[in-house]
Amino acid sequence: MSEEQEATTVVHEYTPHGAALELWTLRSAEVLLEGPAGTGKTRALLEYINYLCEKYPGIRVLFLRQTRESLAESVLVTFEEEVLWDNHPAISGTSNRNNRQHYTYPNGSHIVVGGLDKPAKTFSTQYDVIAVFEAREITANTWEWLARANRNFKMPWQMRLADTNPAGEFHWLNSHFDQGYREVPDRHKDDPRVRLLSRHTDNPTYYDNKRERWTRRGEAYVQGILAKLTGARRANLYEGKWASEEGIIYEDWDPAIHMIDVEDMPEPKWYFGSYDKGLRHPGCLQIWAVNDDRMYRVMEIYQTNQTMDWWAEQVTDANEDYPLSALVCDPSEPEYIKVFNDRLGSVRGRDGARIARKAKNPIKTGVDMVRWGLSKASNGPRIYICRGSLVGRDKTRIDAKKPSCLEEEIPSYVWAHSRDGAPIRERPDPTCSDHAMDTLRYAAMFMWNRDMSMETLIPEYPEGSIGDILQHSDAHMEFN
Repeated sequence: MSEEQEATTVVHEYTPHGAALELWTLRSAEVLLEGPAGTGKTRALLEYINYLCEKYPGIRVLFLRQTRESLAESVLVTFEEEVLWDNHPAISGTSNRNNRQHYTYPNGSHIVVGGLDKPAKTFSTQYDVIAVFEAREITANTWEWLARANRNFKMPWQMRLADTNPAGEFHWLNSHFDQGYREVPDRHKDDPRVRLLSRHTDNPTYYDNKRERWTRRGEAYVQGILAKLTGARRANLYEGKWASEEGIIYEDWDPAIHMIDVEDMPEPKWYFGSYDKGLRHPGCLQIWAVNDDRMYRVMEIYQTNQTMDWWAEQVTDANEDYPLSALVCDPSEPEYIKVFNDRLGSVRGRDGARIARKAKNPIKTGVDMVRWGLSKASNGPRIYICRGSLVGRDKTRIDAKKPSCLEEEIPSYVWAHSRDGAPIRERPDPTCSDHAMDTLRYAAMFMWNRDMSMETLIPEYPEGSIGDILQHSDAHMEFN
């Protein structure tokens, strides 16, 4: 080998442990790599796929996550910075990972990058390997549908791979992969459906197997951040258990039902916003599209450490895209309401009043209103979340493994508990992340403003105003 060749030779080192090591022995059609946060699941799948791409020329692989943005921010970063190397021949085209469409190896192996929110032509071809990252975000129907694209036959076998942190015990992934954990190598190697349990001790970044002790990073993250979690988040992210929060408030919440593609939303008849103030704690702005008595979140910004002027700018920008009939705001912050209205100038709502106004904040009534809106009535729920509508999310919350949007707060929003641990079904647990939850409550109270018997609670708005009209769903048509 010449000096020039030696200078450019790249030695890639990766030593799989535990479940990651067993992954390399499988020939199964469906494999779920599950476990708590920080066990190296994603790295393991990516290393395995890179090996397959190099070993089997011309194979086609699909990288998939619920949203294209989340794939770029997590999976592609790991793939390019830890699995591949600088100037790897598979990396071509744009330097912006958010716009990365594919990776092509010198031997013709090809990786396509896709998100379910932006399918484009991703699903019009066939693949030898389909890898779904954070699979708990997708539906069972999507997983089964992917089987139709898993037949390129350039490899001796075809695979659908998935990694995930555990979710609630009744999540479809937990029941679908119901054969139990694979603990012994080579046992049932060719089972068509296999689940592998990844552990923190599998990840050399956090655990030194030779010395049998945690690394500094493991002490800080696993034994620090994760070990301090409570309830279902501790069970899911630290212990790796499929568990639901005891006393969860919004029991009807189901991402497979309540989260929809924006294309599936009916034509909006009008828009309104809801806002909960935050500085050290997150602030949250939600924009809702309304069609009859249903509301659809079409935008959310969830950020800490932002000024009042910054939030005012977000409100004015949102009003350009979604002309607001009203913006119901944290009632404890009247100065924000004044600034919002000053920034919006002469803009008025359908009721002729200034756009920003105080939200009504009876907590138990508001919670009941949201529960009613999420309930699966015969004609479907009344609250929907459009995928891809989260446009601002706080990185510090993500790094701390804390909820950072409405759809992440809902599963961990629980009732307060008595000393004996029984849920007190009168008020939420004050330790829950509730910034998006409060914002949702304001929206529900504004949208319906009625109790569960559908009778008016309080005449909270002047007669003939939008608040008064909104108490009668059949009057929404008057706004067309």
